[in-house]
Amino acid sequence: MSVEQKLRDNLKAAADALVIPQARQISRPKPTSTWRRGPGFALAGAAAVLALALPALFLWSGGGATPEHGVPSTSPSVVAESTAVPRTSSPTTTTPPTSTTVQAPDTIGATEMMDEVTFNDHTLALLATLVDDEEPQTATVVLRATPIGGTEPPDEAVVGVPAGFFWHVVTGDGALCEFSADQTDDGARVTVRIDESPSLGCSEPYHFMLDGDELTPDIEAPEVVAQQFVSSWEAGDEMTMPDLADPDALSQAREMSTPAEAEFSYCEGAAGSVYCTFEVIGGELVIRVRTEPPARVIEVISISDD
Repeated sequence: MSVEQKLRDNLKAAADALVIPQARQISRPKPTSTWRRGPGFALAGAAAVLALALPALFLWSGGGATPEHGVPSTSPSVVAESTAVPRTSSPTTTTPPTSTTVQAPDTIGATEMMDEVTFNDHTLALLATLVDDEEPQTATVVLRATPIGGTEPPDEAVVGVPAGFFWHVVTGDGALCEFSADQTDDGARVTVRIDESPSLGCSEPYHFMLDGDELTPDIEAPEVVAQQFVSSWEAGDEMTMPDLADPDALSQAREMSTPAEAEFSYCEGAAGSVYCTFEVIGGELVIRVRTEPPARVIEVISISDD
C-alpha cells in the first residue's frame, strides 16, 4: 500500500470517528435529494438540538428569568397556588338561642298564690288574679278563708279595690308587707299590707273580720268605703258589694246603670254621714256613707248632666 493510500484511509477513519450516532428517528418521508450530510452538518444539528433543549431543561428544573426581566417564576408550587379554586363555605342557618327561663305569657284570669297562713281552724290565703293584660298589667288581690276539714265552701273578700295592684309587683318577691291574724272578741281580725310599687312602697293596712266562716272587710274610714263600693260596682264584683252597702243602697245601685270611668272627686260631711262625689260619663255619682261603725253605704244618688 502506498503512502498516499494509507493517508487517505487514516483520514476516512478519523472522519468516521467524528460521526455522532443518530438518535431514534421518527419515520418521516425521505428527502428526494441524494445530497449526503457530512460530519460538520451532524455537529451543527447536535448543537442546535442542544440549544433548543437547554431552555426547557432550565425551566423544568425550577430556574427562572433574572429579576430584572420581570418574568414570573413557573415553578410547580407557584402554578398550583395560582390555579387553585378558591374555597367557598356552604351557607349556614343561624338558629336563635332558646332561653330555658322564658315563661309563657300571662293571660287574663291567671291566678297566683301570694301566701297563706293557718289560724285557728281556717286557712287564710292571699291570691292575685290578672284582670288586665295591657301594660301595666293589673291584678285583683283576694283574701280567702277556708275551713280546715269542714264542708263549708271558702269565703272571699277583695283586698282594696278590684284591679287595684300591679300584677308584676304582687307576684314578685317582697309583695307582702304584712299578713297576720289576731284573735278578738268578735272573731279573728286579719291585717294585710301589700307592696304597691318600688316608688310607692307598702299600702295602707286592710283589715278583715273572720266571724265563724264569714269573712267581711273591717273598714273604718267612710271615704275608703265609698271608693271601694264604686270600684266593685264598676267591676261588677257582686261578691264584695254586699259587704260594703246596706240592702237599700245596694238595691238603688242595681236599678242604675253601671258607672263607667268613675273618678273620685271629694267627700264632705253631714250629720252622721259623709257624701262622696265621683265624676262619671254623663254626670256625677254621689255615695252617702254612714260614719258610725261599721261604715257602710246607705244611699246611692245619680246626677245627670242633663
